[in-house]
Amino acid sequence: PRPRAGGGNSGVFGGRYIVFAQRPGGPTPVWVQTGLTDLDYSEVVSGLSPADSVLILPSASLVQSQDEARERVNRITGGGAVPGMQQQQQQGSGGARP
Repeated sequence: PRPRAGGGNSGVFGGRYIVFAQRPGGPTPVWVQTGLTDLDYSEVVSGLSPADSVLILPSASLVQSQDEARERVNRITGGGAVPGMQQQQQQGSGGARP
């Protein structure tokens, strides 16, 4: 996308992109023209109808951040158990004390 005339970061102009729309025959690649975007939300000015559902694929950065978060949890918990859950299970499985 190219910056909006006049500068600033209130939005940028879009461009042409391919998206996947869910159609009766299955996912279908469709060219769309976008208008203004703030990089979180984009205006679609042509290529889709109001009835279309667009399939959103995870970005590489999202997959990487999920993997990193999973690795941090595994390091903290020693292999994926939720903190506290392992301790509760051990206490509960010992039966009653005399």
